[in-house]
Amino acid sequence: MSIFFRYVAKETVAACCVSVALFVAVLISGNAVKDVFEWIASGRLSMLESAKIMAIILPSVISYALPLGVLTGVLISVGKLSSSNEILAMKSVGISPHRIFFPIFLFAILSTAASCLINLYYAPNSMNEYRTSFRKILRDNPIRFIRANEFVDWFPGYMVYVDSISASKLSGLKIWQFSKTGEVDVYTSAESGIISYDGKLNSLTLALANGSAEHFDQKSIEDGENFSKTIFFNELSIALPITEILGGRPPPEKKLRHMNISELLYARRHWHPDRKAPLTKASIRHDRRLVDMNISSNVAMSFGVLAMCLIAIPLGIRTRRSDTSVNTVIALILALGYYFSMVVLSWFGDKTSLHPELLVWLPNLFLTVLGIKMLRKSMRS
Repeated sequence: MSIFFRYVAKETVAACCVSVALFVAVLISGNAVKDVFEWIASGRLSMLESAKIMAIILPSVISYALPLGVLTGVLISVGKLSSSNEILAMKSVGISPHRIFFPIFLFAILSTAASCLINLYYAPNSMNEYRTSFRKILRDNPIRFIRANEFVDWFPGYMVYVDSISASKLSGLKIWQFSKTGEVDVYTSAESGIISYDGKLNSLTLALANGSAEHFDQKSIEDGENFSKTIFFNELSIALPITEILGGRPPPEKKLRHMNISELLYARRHWHPDRKAPLTKASIRHDRRLVDMNISSNVAMSFGVLAMCLIAIPLGIRTRRSDTSVNTVIALILALGYYFSMVVLSWFGDKTSLHPELLVWLPNLFLTVLGIKMLRKSMRS
């Protein structure tokens, strides 16, 4: 292995690793702010649990950060080599451009292979684990969602107040159930209660003991009367919905985008979203193309690493300055355009007659063709 090979490889790998780490930090912080930090601030999640959740989501974040990081890293490393005239010096001693950029292409190919493995296997698994980790927290310790001597309004349509909490037992409960217009429909009070997580209903269940429930007739209140009906109970269960607490997540149910490659290949033969509808050749073909769309999208995203590398090399040569801000701006513009086009093409996922499994390759094809043309032009100069 020649000295220049190790030098170019070292510069490229170092720049790409730093760039990937930076994008991972930015992307994972976005997810943390959206979900985890809110749970920490409200006392529903400990720092250790939040760290575990961030570690769980890491592979899915890397799948997006890798193309961005490789693009930025190659732009920075090639721009640095170009601005210091090292590329020109290598050419002057008889080293061909193909040999100069071979370490970069090799790194891009290895990164593409790693991205395929992540996108097809580890990222879907991590998203499934991320979606279920919150429910595990609820299942293991649901009482953390109730605070003593505080009005808890985390549950849509309900407000809960508890005098004291001892182990898993709640004492002195007061529960207000609101209508869609914000009026109190039912006021319930109980001496004690026990809270548990119901996975089937996707809710926290309060098993109340010894209390009363007062139901208000909103129509009579609007007519100027104050009619209410009170019932007394020894036992009563109330299901508190937690869809908003979980960020709108539905009960555990695997979707195509959350399946790994082995599950997608199985789904290609057996998956049908509406099992009550009669299966026809057209519907089976439609369902298979939806699966093909997801497989193709994951693979296309992986090959985006190689496509961005192809266009990053000539752009880095043309930059000809050590100021990395120019390279970063170029990288961000390309990345935003690439991901925006991928999002737009994903809207055609249900239009199986347009072959969306092929359409998702258009951004890669565009970048690859453009990169090859620019690279040939740069190598001849």
